[in-house]
Amino acid sequence: MNKQNSETSEVWIAKHQICELQRLYAKATDLLCLNTSASVAEATAIYHQIFTPQAEIKATGMDPKYGPDAWVALVLEALDEFSTTQHMIGTQLAEVQEFPVGGEGPGQGTLFSHLQAWHAKADGDMWHYIGIYESAVVYTAESGWQIEVMNLISVSEDYRKIFPRP
Repeated sequence: MNKQNSETSEVWIAKHQICELQRLYAKATDLLCLNTSASVAEATAIYHQIFTPQAEIKATGMDPKYGPDAWVALVLEALDEFSTTQHMIGTQLAEVQEFPVGGEGPGQGTLFSHLQAWHAKADGDMWHYIGIYESAVVYTAESGWQIEVMNLISVSEDYRKIFPRP
């Protein structure tokens, strides 16, 4: 394999690893909605894996939070009224601006992802949220790729009643 093909392969692996961060985020966020000690512990561990310790995490209309534990607390409070959620990650585009040569740091990149999230209450009320995640990611040899800044931009939302199957 020549040097150009090898670097291309490494960049594609890095892009996959970067995209996996948003997928893990969706999994962890849905786990937080379950709000059991086991699900909260698993979600918190995932957040610590995917976010830098001082990550800036923000969403439209909210003050930024810093670090995964602050975001766990905010998400638990925001999802408290819902009995179930599903966060679906759509289009993902990862770019690597600075590549960590040979697995050593540093590395920098960006991640753009579409989101659709369904949040249901026990009484059948449902909130459908559509948004875009724009994130800055960094690489260190110790932690791999992590989100340093995540911004959730609101695109649209809808409230409706879920009707039981006939």
